[in-house]
Amino acid sequence: MTDELLKSLAARLGTPCYLFDADAFAARVRGVSRALAPGQVCYAMKANPFLLAALPDEAVRVEVCSPGEFELCMAAGLDPARIVLSGVNKEEKDLLRAMQKGVIMYTVESLRQADLLAACARRTGASIRVLVRLSSGNQFGMDEDGVRRVCRSGLPVTGLQLYSGTQKRKPAVFRQELETLEALAARLEAECGISISELEYGPGIGVEYFRPDDGEAQLLEALAGAVRQAARTRRVVCELGRFLAAPCGTYLTQVMDVKTTAGRGWCIVDGGIHHVNYYGQTLGMRIPPVRFLPAAPRPGEPAPWNVCGSLCTAGDVLVKGLPLTDPQPGDLLCFGSIGAYSVTEGMYLFLSRALPLVALYTGQNGAQVVRPALSTAFLNSAFSKKGE
Repeated sequence: MTDELLKSLAARLGTPCYLFDADAFAARVRGVSRALAPGQVCYAMKANPFLLAALPDEAVRVEVCSPGEFELCMAAGLDPARIVLSGVNKEEKDLLRAMQKGVIMYTVESLRQADLLAACARRTGASIRVLVRLSSGNQFGMDEDGVRRVCRSGLPVTGLQLYSGTQKRKPAVFRQELETLEALAARLEAECGISISELEYGPGIGVEYFRPDDGEAQLLEALAGAVRQAARTRRVVCELGRFLAAPCGTYLTQVMDVKTTAGRGWCIVDGGIHHVNYYGQTLGMRIPPVRFLPAAPRPGEPAPWNVCGSLCTAGDVLVKGLPLTDPQPGDLLCFGSIGAYSVTEGMYLFLSRALPLVALYTGQNGAQVVRPALSTAFLNSAFSKKGE
């Protein structure tokens, strides 16, 4: 998106706002799908549920981890057969609803979940497929003994699932983890008399936010090599969220005030840390991809400015020492690579500030508002009601 386009959209939509490039997202999903073939892609919608509207068919599956996410899929008209229902706390009512709507694929993360899933399948008469999640040492999934017990329980286990963390930058990790899954699958087949036809693997492939040369192509090729190796004997589905969505978003925020205190420049914007979330950022110490679009050209050399939001907390620092040339109220700051998690992980109720507008952009239709700016004050009050 050009600077002029971002300026015009900020003027039309208002700030702060999120602008997600639907064309770029669809193209990225297709490109990653081609790179990982014969492996396939699953979109972890928690990264950005708004991009579900732009998800191409090349993503064979959508990971859903909550009742709310499931309802979003139903509202979007997503084929239930494309959903894998995951999460550590699947409740009976939600499993029953998913089965009644036609969801086939479920993960199992505990022995209790296995029992509950079996009971719901019997009650509904649903034909389901089960992926048993192997733990990486946290609260998700089970150890090998627990996985083995589920495989012997009579549930229709067809695959294993593993997600061991995010922002991985070492190419060798992908092959090591897939080989671990393959070896476990072989042992389970021999010991439990079942067929493990699928490995669902969350590689957590790294997204570099703070350096221009991120080595993305090398990481993707390493993952693709590991997938091709594993796919010789089993279907491999790679669950990706951040890696697909992050580059496809921009956050627009406007300078509201500038001042200098004790020799340091402070630039106050109408957004804040409740809208901006870069993995690895702490108190604005690292500089993410930011475009400075002044309302008018100004001479001079850039100087370091601390960019802070509108929250009443000293922690509301988006970037420290950002080089800017004479920032003034009305100028725009455009934070790039913000397509993943910022829209879902922000502390939106703090200080009862409004939720930012969200727009999806396509070359054909321009920017379409999919969520207007919304007041949150009524959510923090025992007295007011929505709309008052």
